[in-house]
Amino acid sequence: MTAATWHIEEGVPYPMGATLTNEGVNFTLFSINAEKVELCLFDGDVETRLTLPDRVGSVFYGFVPGVSGGAAVRIPRIRQGKMPRAVRVSIRRSC
Repeated sequence: MTAATWHIEEGVPYPMGATLTNEGVNFTLFSINAEKVELCLFDGDVETRLTLPDRVGSVFYGFVPGVSGGAAVRIPRIRQGKMPRAVRVSIRRSC
């Protein structure tokens, strides 16, 4: 799947982090300070930003179909009292 066709759907609020499945990746993030969370997906130099659509309390989550092992994403790291900064994560399928 390419950046032009990535979209986000309803996911599940567990487990925390990025969970790779055969269909895509479920993203779950806890932030007590965030009002919304944007997921940044990369296809080469092309960046696509998707807002995590679901929230339960301070847990934000969503599912991106078609993302596979080896994909690069950025998720924010929140520090109390500071603006979020992005952290780049590489998703790899466990052997």
